[in-house]
Amino acid sequence: VTNMAAAWTQAPNEVAVWGGTSAAATFVAIVALANTIGRFFMGWLSDITGRKTVFFITYIIQLLSLIALLMTKPGSMSMAMMYIVVIAMAFCFGGNITVFPTYVSDYFGLKNTSRNYSMIYQGFGIGAIIIGFLMASGNPLDPKKVTLSNGAVLTQNFTLTYWVLLIMVVISLAIFAFIKKPIKK
Repeated sequence: VTNMAAAWTQAPNEVAVWGGTSAAATFVAIVALANTIGRFFMGWLSDITGRKTVFFITYIIQLLSLIALLMTKPGSMSMAMMYIVVIAMAFCFGGNITVFPTYVSDYFGLKNTSRNYSMIYQGFGIGAIIIGFLMASGNPLDPKKVTLSNGAVLTQNFTLTYWVLLIMVVISLAIFAFIKKPIKK
């Protein structure tokens, strides 16, 4: 996340330097805090508004955050906007990971929660592997350098990753729009 923040907020010659600063460490700590707060808040909100509503809220926030990243040229985003975008994404991730087990239980019953949620949880691991491939421009064993429009050279392909994440959020919104609770026979 610090590499992403550096690429989107720093001048090309400052990108590599920013990652080792106390500002970067603070940035990471705030992301972790946002994730934790998202877990508590969205868990509480799901009890009030329902789980499906929470997922719609988080997916819309993620969609807007990704659009903001894609619409901003690397090196030109303000640090304040980067904080907003990344805090929003971390908050939503924390919220989703907290509400998913209960959502699975609501749909498949407490007896089947472990079996079904374990399948969903594998998606987090698969996602981490896929993001690794995307961030390494398609090949983590031989990453290609990516030259951003501001002249910065990175080994991470953030734009490709943002597009894939945007598509996945749209697919998630569609799934949640049409998913129906299974009927017991």
